[in-house]
Amino acid sequence: MLRLRHPQGSLWDHLLPPQARTLSEELATVDALLSDELMRKARERKLLRGRKLRVDTTVIQAPIEHPADIGLLDDGVRVITRTVKRLQDAGAAARTAFRDRTRTIKRALRAVGQALRGRTGEAKAAVEAQTARALRVARQVVRQAERIKANSRRAVQHLDDRTGRVIHQGRQKLATMLRLTRRLMAQTEQRLQGIRSIPDRLVSVFNPEARPICRGKLSAKTEFGYKALITETEERMITHYQVHGGNPADSDLLQPAFAAHVQVIGRTPEVVATDRGFGSKANEAFLAEQRVRKISLPYPGRRSEQRCAHERQRWFRRQQRRRAAGSHDQPGQP
Repeated sequence: MLRLRHPQGSLWDHLLPPQARTLSEELATVDALLSDELMRKARERKLLRGRKLRVDTTVIQAPIEHPADIGLLDDGVRVITRTVKRLQDAGAAARTAFRDRTRTIKRALRAVGQALRGRTGEAKAAVEAQTARALRVARQVVRQAERIKANSRRAVQHLDDRTGRVIHQGRQKLATMLRLTRRLMAQTEQRLQGIRSIPDRLVSVFNPEARPICRGKLSAKTEFGYKALITETEERMITHYQVHGGNPADSDLLQPAFAAHVQVIGRTPEVVATDRGFGSKANEAFLAEQRVRKISLPYPGRRSEQRCAHERQRWFRRQQRRRAAGSHDQPGQP
């Protein structure tokens, strides 16, 4: 038996091996409980002052390759084809016609690779032509898979429990992949029409919540994954963290993060420092209402002379240096 004991005495028992999702949820619960206990002990022993708050975001990169429209369509077609074959092997919609078109997509992928290796001016036209070809194939696969999904519903009622369970799970997976592939087809059509900025763009069928996140780094201007928010004190103690799906604006995350930090620490920080992503008049006014004495929130974009003078003050620049370096406070400095 696997036993995870709550500090208050409650007990979770599971037969080994536990399901991965169940184990991850319980470990997350235990992690939160341990963090709360650690913070309580640190406050009791006066190891945690919590006078200064640093808020930042980072990217948790998803294990995916750089997404290309034709590659994403290939992923969708391949998974749909594999799922349909498993359904038909289990006896669902066995008489419904379904053609395996994965080789056609692979040929289009190879043609794109050859065109890009040539480095000629016609490479872009060749890539768009092969992408349009893959889009047509994906439409055909989706239409046939929709018929398989509709006809496989009857098979669940006439088969034994185990086979019916396999078919039910396969139909659920097929429905999910059809929904994602339709999204891929829609955004591929937009790309072929010349639309380059697509909101909430899907970059992986295996990590559908991952999103492109612009970080402005020279090494990787765009990263693909999830946005993580972190708040920490001057002692480098992380008081709150949260992983967000998609790419929410940093400015929308400051106020709930500040409230979570205050709830953990039990006091309002005297200094708050963030980067430009969090800078806004609304956030500055919110922190002023919370009686934060020093607010180091640089504004993005063009600033007035008065604002530039404010951000050039010594205390403002000192807090920004500490925020960027993430270093410990030096004794004797406010």
